Amino acid sequence: MSTTESRGAGGLVIGKRNPSGSTLVRCDAPFPFSTPVDARSGRILARDPVGFPHVVLLRCPEGTLPEAGKLRLMKAFSLAVEKVRETGKWRGARARIAITVDPAASGDPQCSSGPAFVLPARWLAARNGSLADLRGAVLSLVEGSVEHLEERKEPPAGRREARAKVLLFKNIFTKDVDTGDARQINPGVHYLVSSLLSASVRVILLDGKIPLQDVCARPPDVDAPLSPDQFLDDVDELERALEAHPDLDLVCLTLLERSFGQVRHLARFIRQRSRALIACGGVFPTVTPEHCFAHLGDVDIIVRGDGERILPRIVEAVAAAHEEPVVEALAGLEGVIARCGETTVSARLDSVNRVMDLDESQLDYSFFERQNVEHGLSLSTSRGCIYSCRFCSVMDKKLWRARSVDAVMRDLDAYSARLVEIYGSDEEVPSSARRLQIWDDDFFLDPRRASALLARMTGAGFTTTFVQGTVSSFFVKEGRRITDKIDEELLDSIPLQFFTDV
Repeated sequence: MSTTESRGAGGLVIGKRNPSGSTLVRCDAPFPFSTPVDARSGRILARDPVGFPHVVLLRCPEGTLPEAGKLRLMKAFSLAVEKVRETGKWRGARARIAITVDPAASGDPQCSSGPAFVLPARWLAARNGSLADLRGAVLSLVEGSVEHLEERKEPPAGRREARAKVLLFKNIFTKDVDTGDARQINPGVHYLVSSLLSASVRVILLDGKIPLQDVCARPPDVDAPLSPDQFLDDVDELERALEAHPDLDLVCLTLLERSFGQVRHLARFIRQRSRALIACGGVFPTVTPEHCFAHLGDVDIIVRGDGERILPRIVEAVAAAHEEPVVEALAGLEGVIARCGETTVSARLDSVNRVMDLDESQLDYSFFERQNVEHGLSLSTSRGCIYSCRFCSVMDKKLWRARSVDAVMRDLDAYSARLVEIYGSDEEVPSSARRLQIWDDDFFLDPRRASALLARMTGAGFTTTFVQGTVSSFFVKEGRRITDKIDEELLDSIPLQFFTDV
């Protein structure tokens, strides 16, 4: 990506335009997921950054270590390599660490080139009671094996001739499950399906939804047993799909905090009825990948960040015929942790997958049907937010990326063409199908872009039933400082006819 950057007061950096015209705004600030969490007493509750670098593969017989113990061990080796880098004893960019826990071995750990460590279970048990003891012992092992820390290229994954098959839910999180717009395609799913179709992946789409919980009344008990209708409103549809597609390769689930227990039951339901692997992404896995991996035992793959580029690569990996190529292919990714038989593979779990130039993500409308468009289109024209409000769970705080005005209008032209295909002619398209729900975290963050989009959307015959922005975006900014002066130019540019009476 090439950007022309201008530095404003206080460290705000604005990439004016990518070559395609999309916008990037970021703030020079620490990555928010790695900041310490303090108790009221001042004691630090969390010291470690989220995730851990390098490629780590842990082979551990079932029952030897709990999931949290596996993660502690993998993270100890990864952080030990970083410590060695800080001392200057090794200057590689990406190490590949293979660990085997052997219940039958005795004596001290062994290390061969790669590096590949064999840890006797008794040796590990003697040091696993204290995190400090474990990390100290692992650091000594890594320091004694510096000559083995060279980067190793992973072999390509084996491929199957048959096309891969993936199952997704069209819009699994919707409050108004009985209204027409509940059948719209979720904007995030739209990006994922579009990328899979462009990679010639067969996609199965379901209408099922997770029933809404009132988490404001009381926090949900994530360990409470749930009946099927409490974690999915149409279990029969899912069961029929799993029976009809025994060759399914992957099921993709999205996880939000309020639905953690429901998604865990849903994954277990799928696991009992299908051999397909289960991948989980979304805001919650992005912010807390280790916790999700430890507590979602029926989920095979946790993915951090944007999914449209990495998902086709994951699908290619899991469609491999044998377990070992799957491990090797996943090891070549970033922002992923997965279970593959007795092996846990973590690939740069400290990384978050991001598509920085959103104009490069092409949207496909060919799979939209009448029920998906009768009440309009849900779309997302940008991701993230430049603010860092503590109450908000936006994945990308202090980072905002937006599609260019031209790219958004090309999307809407493609949508309009699909409407004509569905209804037969432009005259037969109902006005409700041209209503937009714009799910940007802050549509008005770039006021001039917002003004241009609103004008062109209105001119193309679209209206909106939902669009959101922060109050701050309607005030003039001087660098990073928000003044008390209303942005009259932005307000005057908003066409009232763009808003429906709905």
